[in-house]
Amino acid sequence: MKITDLFRKVETISPSDARKLIEGGKAGEIERLDVREPAEYERGHIPGARFIPLSILPSRLDEIETDKTTITYCARGGRSASAASLLKGHGLDKVFSLNGGLEAWKGSVAKGGLEAGMFLIEDIKTIDEYIALAWALEDGNVRFYDAAGNLLNDAEGKALFGELVKAEDKHKSNILKAFREMKGADISPTYLKDRSSKGIMEGGVFLKEALEWLNDNKRSLKDILELSMQLETNSLDLYFRILNVTGSEDIKAIFRSIIEEEKNHLKHLGNLFEEKIKA
Repeated sequence: MKITDLFRKVETISPSDARKLIEGGKAGEIERLDVREPAEYERGHIPGARFIPLSILPSRLDEIETDKTTITYCARGGRSASAASLLKGHGLDKVFSLNGGLEAWKGSVAKGGLEAGMFLIEDIKTIDEYIALAWALEDGNVRFYDAAGNLLNDAEGKALFGELVKAEDKHKSNILKAFREMKGADISPTYLKDRSSKGIMEGGVFLKEALEWLNDNKRSLKDILELSMQLETNSLDLYFRILNVTGSEDIKAIFRSIIEEEKNHLKHLGNLFEEKIKA
């Protein structure tokens, strides 16, 4: 694992190439992984697809065979890219995200998505820079969730994003605790903020870009929930990598706790997304 590989570039595959790959392989050789929510899956899916929603995928990574070629897909390609990145970090060498998702598979074209986590930050070289970046991502996420909650009229959505703001603030405190543990000194949040990548939130999305996307009047609660699931998944990917590069058991304990909380956030976002699809 390269410590500079902060947000992995995920290989995408077109619907036509995916069909050729599936048709040319032996039965069971190509894994098709549907990472949408149950209500979406029930309305139609690629034949033979395994179904594991993105909202619970981090808890079921061990079910995925690392020696198979895997194609992840969702509705339009955003969630599946996050899933593919997570799987790549889990040890899959041959994993693709279906470009355009199921909409493109059926012949339509997806528009208006916000790319999350699809770039590299090349100058990350040390574990303290890694942790500083984790703090910056959480800080950006607090601001995004706060803005989302203020924009929404949906009572359940406002309540969920309010809880997420509180939780991510707690994560910032825990990450600062990990940094202090690593340095053996009472380091201030200002020091950590100065060392981090400013303006970047969870998932590698620039905060300014995300807030502009959020303020687009066409963004529905489902759009916001879908992007939030992508961001949570990519933050989990980062935290799993921190576990692999730090030798400190104290730091590992802090990030294991954060990982479990992020898994719960992902489930809550997925549950509300599922509920709104059915409505």
